[in-house]
Amino acid sequence: LDQYAVPESLSEAYASGYGDLSVHEVAVDPLRDDTAYLAYYSAGLRAVQIQCPSPDSTAGCQLVEVGGYIGPEGNDFWGVETFVRDGETIILASDRDYGLFIFQDP
Repeated sequence: LDQYAVPESLSEAYASGYGDLSVHEVAVDPLRDDTAYLAYYSAGLRAVQIQCPSPDSTAGCQLVEVGGYIGPEGNDFWGVETFVRDGETIILASDRDYGLFIFQDP
């Protein structure tokens, strides 16, 4: 299908001293099976979506970043989990430095 890397991991400016720029855990949106949330250590929480030119084929599909969060002091996101409350997706993300973050999918 495709591969995804945060832009920071491809930049020489982040090659040293920025922390881990790899994904640790993935949670699929329970309401939209084309959307996933990634606990990306120092690169924060990222949301990606599978976007395909044709609904009948996976040819040409891409993983596109559609949202994310990095705190002003940085993050170290380790885990991510999703659930539905009142018809909306709630994202729980555990940060090894700052504790639990709770996000609502817009």
